Amino acid sequence: MFHRKIIGLFLAAASWMVIHVPTQAQLTINGVTDRSVYGNAVTFMVSTQSGYSYGVFLNHKPIPAGASTLVNQPDFYELVAYATNQTTSAITERYVRFIVEDTSRAGTELGLPSQTPWPVILSASNELAGAKLHLIAPQDFPLGYEIPVVAWVRDDDGHAVRANGVLTADGHPPINLKRGVGSGFLAAAHPAGALSYNPSVQGLNTNRTISLESATTWSNVSGTLSGNVVWPANSRIAVIGNISLPAGATLSIGEGTIVRLNPAANITNAGSILINGTVERPVVFMPVTHAQPWGGFFLTASTSQIIATGAIFIHSGAGQSGYAGHRDEQHLFSLDNHSSLSLTDCAASYLNGQFGHGFDRGQPFLLALADDLNTPRAIEELTRLASGSDKDRLVARELGTTVLGLDFAG
Repeated sequence: MFHRKIIGLFLAAASWMVIHVPTQAQLTINGVTDRSVYGNAVTFMVSTQSGYSYGVFLNHKPIPAGASTLVNQPDFYELVAYATNQTTSAITERYVRFIVEDTSRAGTELGLPSQTPWPVILSASNELAGAKLHLIAPQDFPLGYEIPVVAWVRDDDGHAVRANGVLTADGHPPINLKRGVGSGFLAAAHPAGALSYNPSVQGLNTNRTISLESATTWSNVSGTLSGNVVWPANSRIAVIGNISLPAGATLSIGEGTIVRLNPAANITNAGSILINGTVERPVVFMPVTHAQPWGGFFLTASTSQIIATGAIFIHSGAGQSGYAGHRDEQHLFSLDNHSSLSLTDCAASYLNGQFGHGFDRGQPFLLALADDLNTPRAIEELTRLASGSDKDRLVARELGTTVLGLDFAG
C-alpha cells in the first residue's frame, strides 16, 4: 500500500510537470550564424514547427519564416526571429548579426557595395568655350604596340576645364573625356611611317603626328644599377627582370624613351630616378602585352626619390593580392621610410592595381600631382595638404592633373 502511494504521488508530480512546464520552441536558423561574414551572397531559413507562430525581421523588415531568403547585397545585417507558443504564449527569440561582403573589395571596405559610376552626361559646347585641347602622346613609337594617348582640356590660365565629352578622330577609336581628362590607345595595326592623329571634341581640335618605327632595337636591362646610369633620349629599354638602385645611385631617363617591362617586373629604388620627358616626347612605361602587366616602383629608403616630368605609366599592378591599402592589388608607387615622389605632366592609366600607398613612418612626405609644380597655386595647395601630419600619407588633388582611372589608396 505504501509503495502504491509513493508511485501515485510520483506519477501525479510527473503529470503536473508535463502539464505546467512551458514548452520552448526549437528555434533554428539555418545558413547563417552570429557575427559571421559571407562572400557576395548567403541564403538562410528560419525553420518552423507546428503549434508556434513566428515573426522574422531582417534589418527591421519582415520576411517569411519557413522559406529560404537570399541576401546578395553587401551590407551589415541584423536578423531577429521570434517563435510564440500558441498554447502558453511563451516566446523564444534569436538574434543573429552578419555581414555580406563584396569579395572584390579588401578588408578595409568590409560590407561596402561595388562602386557603380554615375552615367556620364556630355557637356554642351559652351562649357568648353575658350578652352584648348592638349595631348600627351609619344612622338616616335615601336611598331606593333597600342599607342597610349592622354588628353585634357585647359583654359587660358592652364587650369583644367571639368567638362565631359568624347574625343573623336577619323580612323581611330574614340576616347571619353571625364571632367576634362581622358586616356586611351590608338590601334597597333598601323603600318610603319607617319601616323596622323587629329582629334576633336565639341569644336576643340588638335593634331599630332606619330612616327611608327619599322624596326626597333631594344636594350635589355635587369639587376642592380649602380652609380650614375643614363638612358639617353629616345632609348628603347627592355626591362627583362627586376631592377634595383642602391642608395647613392641615379638613373636618368631622357625624353621620348620607351621602357617596356616584362610581366611582374619591379623597380626597387633606394636612390634617385629622374624621368625627363616632355608633353611632346613623354617617357612611356608599358608592359610587353596589356594582358601581362608589369609590377611597380618600390621606394624603400629615406634616400629614395622619383622626380618625373612628362611620363605615361600604363598597365602596372601585376600583384593581385597581399598589398597594403584599401585594396589588395599592387601599387604603381609604393613609398616607405620618408621617400618622395614628384609627378609633373604625368599620367597613370589603365592600371591593374592601385596607384600608390605610403607606409606609416612618422613623418609626412609630399606627393605632388600637378601640371606645373612651379606655380604658386600648386605649391601652396600641395604644401598645405601635406603638412601637419604625424604619419606618411599620399596627397592627391586635381590641380589640373591627369591621373586617370585609378583606385587611389594611401
